[in-house]
Amino acid sequence: MRGRIDLGFLRPEKDVTGVTYKLLRKDPLLVLLGPNHPLASQESIRVKNILGGPLIGVPHATSPATVTDAYARQHGLDLTPHHEVDNLSMAFSMIASTNGVGLFPLYARNLLPTSIVSRPIRGVPPMIDLCLGYNVENTSPLLKFLLSKAEDLKFRVSSAYPQVGS
Repeated sequence: MRGRIDLGFLRPEKDVTGVTYKLLRKDPLLVLLGPNHPLASQESIRVKNILGGPLIGVPHATSPATVTDAYARQHGLDLTPHHEVDNLSMAFSMIASTNGVGLFPLYARNLLPTSIVSRPIRGVPPMIDLCLGYNVENTSPLLKFLLSKAEDLKFRVSSAYPQVGS
């Protein structure tokens, strides 16, 4: 938006002017919890089973909250977080310290400390978009080249990380 970068990997946000999004893939949300949590022994987890304990989430201004809110409405659940966090490090710490659970994107699985495990959601999980974001008015030759290769990148990313629950 300020012209300092040409391209970013990000989640689409509402009401952001000057940014165009190109979808790369849809990531499922996973359940993150401590290894000693009663649900950790399950292969997959029903979202309704995470209710009742501390739920760790993100502020409503961010994409994951929009996705979980829509999923909650669709399934008649209240997924209002008990604690909000701004990043994955905070989420891991809060989940571990409260014996809570959280719904976070697939990529979080690659960053998990030993104090946190991930489980897929049983059934069709909520999905969150991973996009390339850029200013459509940017005339950078490098940006044009990268965008021309986006379909190849989309294929490589998708085949390297198959979606959970699909």
